[in-house]
Amino acid sequence: MSEVILIVCGCLVGIAAGCSVSAMSWVSKMLHSLIFQIPFGSWLSSSPIENKLLLLTAPIAGGITLGILLLLWLFLTLCG
Repeated sequence: MSEVILIVCGCLVGIAAGCSVSAMSWVSKMLHSLIFQIPFGSWLSSSPIENKLLLLTAPIAGGITLGILLLLWLFLTLCG
């Protein structure tokens, strides 16, 4: 009986992981479409983007945002 439960748990973890990866991919494509003004189905690497300043500043702004969120999370975790 414990082997059946283990198999069911493994299936549930696999389904959850697949759904998470699919959602992350969809959000990434949506943000690429929004930030770089490319069609939703297009790949960022194959899209001609004229605004070179945007290509430089978008990853920097994303990194800064991620760093601020990490610091906020650490502050709330340690102090709260």
